[in-house]
Amino acid sequence: MKDSEGIISKIACFNFKKCDTTDFIEACFNFKDLKLINVTNVKIDLIDETEVRELLIVPLTSIDVKAVLILAKPCKFSGFELKFLRRIRDLMSLGLTNARNYKRLQEESYLDPLTKLYNRRFGMKRFQELLSLAARESKPLVVGMMDIDDFKKINDTYGHLAGDYVLRTLATIIKQHVRDIDLVVRYGGEEILIVLFNTDKSNGKKVFERIRETIEKYSFEFEGNPIKVTVSIGYYPIPPEELIENAKNRYKEFIEKADEALYKAKKTGKNRVVCYSRREIKENSQTY
Repeated sequence: MKDSEGIISKIACFNFKKCDTTDFIEACFNFKDLKLINVTNVKIDLIDETEVRELLIVPLTSIDVKAVLILAKPCKFSGFELKFLRRIRDLMSLGLTNARNYKRLQEESYLDPLTKLYNRRFGMKRFQELLSLAARESKPLVVGMMDIDDFKKINDTYGHLAGDYVLRTLATIIKQHVRDIDLVVRYGGEEILIVLFNTDKSNGKKVFERIRETIEKYSFEFEGNPIKVTVSIGYYPIPPEELIENAKNRYKEFIEKADEALYKAKKTGKNRVVCYSRREIKENSQTY
């Protein structure tokens, strides 16, 4: 299947040993009608080593995607098979559209449409689940809050589309540095919440520093314009003993502490990672 942005996805592969995107597959997306291809004496990589005589390409077109169904036979396709597939082609295209729309509706219920990170509503539920899991298994957590430095300046200088590009790219970078068990949420605007499961203070700092450094060194470029992007991160490590009682009901408190550390990171120069400290936060709140 090829979506409106030209990205090809594999839907299913039966009997073929491989389902790779080749130049031949690419060309099949341009067919408007069923096409028979004689492949006598050409070896097709099938599981049972069957010698294929013909390939039948069935193009499927929906509103925003194209797809191809590729069938292989050791003999010629009959006229009845061609007639049947031509008749049900529209039904298959409709099924593809319905399946895609259903998946899209599901994603919209829990994903932020721009960054494809969890949205705030779903993310908070997932955070509470992680807190409960950490409490049951006596595992530490690290809660981090990230903010793009001078994001308003980026929007004002390069436009809001450039700001959207920066947010999408940041989301991709972050996901490359965390595990499936961890949580990444677009908390609001340019703020991103990151929760690291079974991670202590020291390892949490290493993860956040890697993310910060990767973003600082990354070559952001939009419409030919290089954009300098840095982030500030505040984090709060939660030891297992702090998760014993009603842990999931304290998620707002943990986020607030990470947010306070982020505030300190912003006030002390930006482009840095700062751990929450009750004493330091108190002193800095008096200073500022």
